[in-house]
Formats: sequence, C-alpha cells, structure tokens
Amino acid sequence: MYRIFRVNAFLESFVNRTVPSSYLVTSLALVAFLSSCQPSSEVQDVPRTEQPVKVDVVRSDLKEPVREFPGRVAASESANVASKVAGQVVSLAVEAGDEVEAGDLLLTLDDTDYQLNLRQAEANYNLAKVSFDRVSSSRERNIATQADFDNAKANLDKATVGLQQAQNQLENTRVKAPFAGTVVRVNPKRYDFIAAAHPLVTIQSTDNIDVLFQVPSDIIAQMNEDVERTNVEVVFDAYPDDVYTADVREFSASSDRSTRSFDVTLTLQKPPQDEGTLLPGMDATVLLDLARITDRPSLSIPSHAVFYQNQQAYVWHLQDNKVTKTAVALGELRGAHVTLLDGLNAGDQIVSAGVNKLVDGQRVAIWEAE
Repeated sequence: MYRIFRVNAFLESFVNRTVPSSYLVTSLALVAFLSSCQPSSEVQDVPRTEQPVKVDVVRSDLKEPVREFPGRVAASESANVASKVAGQVVSLAVEAGDEVEAGDLLLTLDDTDYQLNLRQAEANYNLAKVSFDRVSSSRERNIATQADFDNAKANLDKATVGLQQAQNQLENTRVKAPFAGTVVRVNPKRYDFIAAAHPLVTIQSTDNIDVLFQVPSDIIAQMNEDVERTNVEVVFDAYPDDVYTADVREFSASSDRSTRSFDVTLTLQKPPQDEGTLLPGMDATVLLDLARITDRPSLSIPSHAVFYQNQQAYVWHLQDNKVTKTAVALGELRGAHVTLLDGLNAGDQIVSAGVNKLVDGQRVAIWEAE
C-alpha cells in the first residue's frame, strides 16, 4: 500500500508538466502491477479438506416431553331422565342399549287421576269464564261495580292457570327423551310406583365422547392460551394399536382436594361401530405433548455455539458431515446454555467449537476425545 501511495504521488507531480508519452505509459503499467498484489475481497471457495469440529446437540429441557396420564371415557352429554309427576309405571317403551331420538317416548305412567284433574280444571275454567263475561257485560252498563269486575277477572286468571297445570301434569305422565342418544339404564319396572323427580332412565349422547383425566398444578400453571385449540392424542386400553385425536374441551378452575390436580376434559367424535366401540367407563391413556401446550421454552443450545452476523444469531447445523449456516431465535441465558425459540429441533447436531473457522457447506469431521 505504501508503494502505491508513493507511485500515485509521483504521478501527481507530473499533472502540470508535459512528459513524454512513453514515460507516462510505463508509470501506469507500474501502478497496475502493484495493485494486482493486493488481497482479493471475493468470498473464498469451500475448502475440500474436512475441518475437525466438536459437536453438540439441541437438547430438550423437559425430562419427559410427552407425558402419559391415565384417563377414563365419559359420555359427552348424559342425563338421568325423571318424571315431573308421581305415578305408577304402566308401560316401558325402551330398554338398555336402545337408540332414541329427541322426543321419543321412554315410559308411561298411569294417567287416570290426572285425567280427572284435567276435567275438574276445565270445569272450573268454564265457570270462571262465564262469570267473567257476565260481570264484564254488566260493568259496561254500569250495573256491576269495579270490585265485582276485578274479582271475576282474578277468578278467571286463577282458573286459566289451574287448567294449564292440569294439562301439563297429564302430559308429564308420558316421559320422553330430551335428546338423541343411547339408553344406558332403565331403573323402574312395570307397575312400580315412582315419586316425582326420581331418576327413571339414563341416556347418553352418541355423537361425541369425552375423556377425563387430571393434570398436576405445575403443568396447569405453564399452559398457554392456545391449549383449548390443541389436539391431544389418546390411546384406549381396549384398542392399544389405535391412536385417536381429541380436542381440549375444558379444564377446572380449582384443583381436586385429594390429588391436588386439575380435571381436564377432552372430547372427540365417536368412531364408527366397525372401528371399535367406546363406552363410558373404559380406560384410556392421554399423551400430552408438554412442548406444545406450555409457554416455557423447552429447547436449549450451548451459548458458545452461537455466532452473530448483522445482529442475527446463527449456528452451524451439521447434517451428513456438512455444515449449514442456520438462523436461530434465542431466549434467556441459562448458565452455559441459551434457550432456543425457533430454528432447530430437539436432537439436531450443531458445531460447538471452531464456529469462526467454517464456511457454509463445508465438510467437517467430528472430533472425539481419545
């Protein structure tokens, strides 16, 4: 560089002079020769020799990335259907295992007394209606007083309510299914006398099933906002070779007093009969991927494996004895490691020493201590 400077200064001294053309050509040739001696700024080619490097792996900070929890199958919707009135069972329209639709008849109670009550209510209503019409007509002619009119109106209203109640009670002697499902249990027998609100028939929905299990409080505390939109894998003990996908339906806001864990409910569409029968009470195993449902970063890499270019963090990702410059997103520093937010997966190999001596695509040899 010093020589080039001296030559340039020498040439400048001739700017205001008249020099022979042959002398000027010789000087320019000298400058070109000296310039060719400077280092090239072009990127070097990938070396053909293998560079020895130390290798580490992207590790998972979770001791068990996928945890298994025991679960139990439950009906997505279940109801213990009861009668609103007391009476004697005169007929049963279903038995356990039957499929029913909403509004289907389940059983019938003796309606003799309720028929009589309805007839009495109708008579009371008719009498109250005639009396009200008479008083109303008299009131228009100022014959009846306002008090007479109010009393007749109240009697009619009372009779109307009584008639509606009698009609409802008669209708309630016919117990019907509230929704479509499977009859699980029929409690009464024919001629049994049952009290009002006593459970008669248990029905469970057929479209979906739920899986109930419990999760420890430390996992609940780390669950992210997307947990209810996360798919969870479930294996049923009756079909150990099949893996089903379920959605998180809900989880309790308070822990169980005895286990100190939180109840979580999964829901999934009931599989067709030819794929297996899943019934409430069956055992299941829930496979919970903690890396997907928790906010805490679960991956980390050695901090000395990271290098920066233009404020972007990179590592050398090793695959098939070749390194690739890979951009990564980093989190907090934990001792000699830094949490990895994005860019690599658990188990990926990276160069942990000599990161500044490599070029993209270079072949390397893994150095192992003897």
